[in-house]
Amino acid sequence: MATTTPSWEPALAAMEDAVTTLEERMDALAQRSPAELREKLSPLDQCKLDLLLAYNANSLFWMFLSSRGVDPAKHPVRAELGRVRDYMMKIKGLERDPSAARSNLNKEAAERFVRHALDDGNDQANDGSPSTKKSRTATNATTPDSDRKKAKKDKKDKREKKDKRDKRKSK
Repeated sequence: MATTTPSWEPALAAMEDAVTTLEERMDALAQRSPAELREKLSPLDQCKLDLLLAYNANSLFWMFLSSRGVDPAKHPVRAELGRVRDYMMKIKGLERDPSAARSNLNKEAAERFVRHALDDGNDQANDGSPSTKKSRTATNATTPDSDRKKAKKDKKDKREKKDKRDKRKSK
C-alpha cells in the first residue's frame, strides 16, 4: 500500500529551505559589526543594506504573526513593509537614473526663504535687500532640550501646587 504525501509537505519543505538560506545569509552579516559592514559600502549600498535589514526584520515579524494566528494584513507591520518597499523602489529608480538624485534648487525661492527667516519684514531697505538688523539673537533662541526642561519644571511646579492644595483641603 503506497502512502501519499500531504499537500502541505512541499510548502513546508520550501519554507524550511528558505529559512535555512535566510539564516545562513543573516549569520554572515551578524559576524561583522554594522560599522565594518558599512565602511566599505557606497552611500547607495549603505541605503540598500539598511533597507534589506528593515525588510527582513519586518518580514520575519509578518511570519511570526502568521504562525500565531494573527492576520498580519490588519497589523501595522503591513504599513511598515509598504514603507520599506516604497524606499526600495526609490533606490531602484536612482540606480536606473542617477541624475534624478540631484535636486534642482530654485535660487529665487531659497533667497526669499533666507531673507524672511533672517529679517522681521519691517526693516527692509528700499531696494528689497535684507536689512542688517537681526531679528533673532542667540540669547532668545530656544532649543528642544530647553523647551523640554521648562515643560518638565512647569509640570513639577503644578504638581507641587496641587499637593499643597490637597494638604490644605485635608486639614
